[in-house]
Amino acid sequence: MNSALVGAVAVLAALLSILFTELSIRYALRRGVVDQPGARRSHRVPTPRGGGVAIGLVVLLALILLPLPAPTAWSLGLAVTAVALVGWIDDHRPLPVLPRLTVHLIAACLITFGLFWPAWIVAAAPAWLLVMAPLLIMAAINFCNFMDGINGIASSQAALVLLTCALLIFPAAPVWASFWAAAAAGCLGFLPFNFPRARIFLGDVGSGSLGLLVATALAQLWSIRGVPAGALLVLISAFAIDAGLTLLQRVLQGKRWYRPHREHLYQWWVRSGQSHTKVTLAYGVWTVLMAGLVWLGQGWSERVWNTLALVVMAGGALVWWLGKRRLMSGRRQERRMARTSQ
Repeated sequence: MNSALVGAVAVLAALLSILFTELSIRYALRRGVVDQPGARRSHRVPTPRGGGVAIGLVVLLALILLPLPAPTAWSLGLAVTAVALVGWIDDHRPLPVLPRLTVHLIAACLITFGLFWPAWIVAAAPAWLLVMAPLLIMAAINFCNFMDGINGIASSQAALVLLTCALLIFPAAPVWASFWAAAAAGCLGFLPFNFPRARIFLGDVGSGSLGLLVATALAQLWSIRGVPAGALLVLISAFAIDAGLTLLQRVLQGKRWYRPHREHLYQWWVRSGQSHTKVTLAYGVWTVLMAGLVWLGQGWSERVWNTLALVVMAGGALVWWLGKRRLMSGRRQERRMARTSQ
């Protein structure tokens, strides 16, 4: 499969995503699947949700139509369907956290089986892989859900990461590159409906599916191209830092980490008065720079990438801490001034 055909698949995927997203808006409005503004949300007007089903449909069509290896394609198809379905149900009628996490675990195990099980027979892959891979995939699903809180941030980040994965995997597996390009194009087809103004939100059906897809693409880069884990962490560092540190902070504070909130750095940034557009673009610029670093660093040793990952994550964590401290301090000062003026 040459690059022109990969591009044609991506264009078709984007067009289908646009069509499916438009249909999902009509469906959500007709069924009343709408997010209302609230104290734990960052939007100010009622907005339909569940538009991520368009990306899921594009991905499933790509899995069916492209000549992908059967074991991996089938496991990925079942996993995406499971995560999207539980998200779809949750978008219509909120589910308890345990059923959702159970489905996420099953999907993560399916992905692990499809991607890595042959390695256990052929190359005797390390035993920790069978345990760690599902947990990391589950974390990716939920991190993407946590970070889907302002216009365009989740779909743009997923598009950038998936496109980078498609470019990196192309020399070794052009068919998989075509699939990941289609997934990225599905995100881009949805994006104009969600950014800069949101006509519809991804919903759990979309954010969970994107987290699963990103995790699978990264796992393929590691298993097929041998891309070091440090490079993969650098690529997703924008979400990994904000979601990971916010989750850790909430756990240490004894809060219910799985409950909706507005405590991520990007949410505090918006609460300080910055627009969704500026914040989403700032996160996008970070990921573009990281993607460029990963592209330039092809062939660098694992030791180099581990060192770079440590530097990036430490630097990002410092930015997160300083930024959040400043924004929270400014918010408290505004509240004191408001009380004084009364």
